[in-house]
Amino acid sequence: MIKPNIQIRGIHAHILALGKMVQGDTIKVNAGMAVCSQIIFDESQYLVPVDKGFLKASGKVLVEGTGLNTVISIQYGGPTAPYAWIVHQDPTKHHDPPTQDHYLSDAILNTKAKCISVLQRVMVTPTNMPGIAQPGLSPNIG
Repeated sequence: MIKPNIQIRGIHAHILALGKMVQGDTIKVNAGMAVCSQIIFDESQYLVPVDKGFLKASGKVLVEGTGLNTVISIQYGGPTAPYAWIVHQDPTKHHDPPTQDHYLSDAILNTKAKCISVLQRVMVTPTNMPGIAQPGLSPNIG
């Protein structure tokens, strides 16, 4: 069964295109991407339909790779929720608000501005500021 899955990638190409890479930017990008993935995941958890809870519980954030080639995936489904893709894609099914179909793709749209803001702030923050360039940076900044 296909699982709803988004991947956040391509940051390396965008930063190189800007021609403004400086020492410490890799750490900043990774920290910003970690924060953004958690923001998106939290929003998807708010939107994901809950019947028995298996679909919601199947949600996870995966990080693969290092540096500017890091890929962050947000996934739902698996053995306990093989119906994740169907629930995500079917707009004809009723879900009690605030839950809905397209719980993952809409989470991206709903959080786009916040994630852009987080990435902009992380990139202009000096790497020696406590907490900024750390993977555990809170998604609630701003």
